[in-house]
Amino acid sequence: MNILITGGTGLIGTRLSELLTERAHTVMHLSHSQPQENAKYKTFGWKPEDREYDAEVFRTADAIINLAGAGIADKRWTNKRKEEIVNSRVDSGDLIVKALEETEHKVQAVVNASAIGWYGTDQTVAGKFTEKDPVAQDFLALTCYQWEKSIEPVRELNIPLSVVRTGIVLAKNGGAYPKLTLPITFFAMPVFGTGNQTYSWIHIDDLCGIYIKLVEEKADGVYNAVAPEPVTQEELLQTVKKVKRYTSFRLPVPKGIMRRLLGEMSDSLLTNTAVSADKIISDGYRFKYPDIESAVRALEKSTD
Repeated sequence: MNILITGGTGLIGTRLSELLTERAHTVMHLSHSQPQENAKYKTFGWKPEDREYDAEVFRTADAIINLAGAGIADKRWTNKRKEEIVNSRVDSGDLIVKALEETEHKVQAVVNASAIGWYGTDQTVAGKFTEKDPVAQDFLALTCYQWEKSIEPVRELNIPLSVVRTGIVLAKNGGAYPKLTLPITFFAMPVFGTGNQTYSWIHIDDLCGIYIKLVEEKADGVYNAVAPEPVTQEELLQTVKKVKRYTSFRLPVPKGIMRRLLGEMSDSLLTNTAVSADKIISDGYRFKYPDIESAVRALEKSTD
């Protein structure tokens, strides 16, 4: 398949492009940057904020994977940054729909990123959140709602649409894992609040595996992309200590300090979000790293 990826140079897009290529797919990227002749993947320009795109790539693609969006945790959530987080996602979804409406294409599947932020930071349901649970009302939840809604019209074009609600992505050289675990190297284990808050996480290779499954099978529907076994923040750090064989001292970081350092973003690190992986498992996906210890051991061996 000719697979077009937006956000293809980010943490997830880079690894996904590699794995798709290994499976003999042809990967193309959409980028804000000027396309370069020596790029690893054929790259086409687009400007979602200006509703500009290169029609050629949409005529060529068999499937689209939309990962575009400003980093959620890259900067403090000022009002301006919140606008960037929302608009970068909504504009991208809107422009993909526009391009598919205006172009003679052969796209057979669209897979769109989202996040488990949909379910909110106040877990009052018994058990784990499932794909059927309604959207919450905090900033991240409403961002996910607008994100998903922007891409929904592709279904009206008779194109299958999969939405991937992603948990905390664990990767060796980017994302949350290095930030959460680096202090252990310096003999400190920072525990946020009580440390008992539940994190729904996923190894980057399993996340990419889910994307590949959905795009190859031309699936339609919403899927949680989380490992089957959530962990508390302290369990995650204790596992890293065990695998790395480091001695470190528990360093509690009170909620008040977290709030002063990170602002509203701290809510996502201090609250429970236990999310179910049952749907993707029942649809046939088999996790390479279903538990946190296997994931951490793989990450610590990785040189990627």
